[in-house]
Amino acid sequence: MKRFKISMIAVFALILGIAASAFTTNRQTSQKTGKLTITWFQFMGSDPTDLTQVQDNTNYSYQTGLPCSGSNHICAVQTDGVASVGEQPAEFSQELKDELADVVNNGASYSDISKKP
Repeated sequence: MKRFKISMIAVFALILGIAASAFTTNRQTSQKTGKLTITWFQFMGSDPTDLTQVQDNTNYSYQTGLPCSGSNHICAVQTDGVASVGEQPAEFSQELKDELADVVNNGASYSDISKKP
């Protein structure tokens, strides 16, 4: 009976340790400083009507202040990235790329894409 109690305590401790570790994991970028967060990234490309440029996450950069400069075209996206000046967002999901294409091609509106008139 004593062995059974010790075994049950060991199993319980193991399960508790695994459960606790599931809630303490941080999402970190691979080699950049800072945690990933959802924030606004401003379009820095030369042509906001060019779908290839608009869908390329390297054409966006985190900027402090308002996300848009006041055009009728895409000027910012809200997505995962490091909220530090000059940082680029994480690679865009296919869903965000599809939304960007819909905005450029059809003038659609989405809450995670900003375009100011």
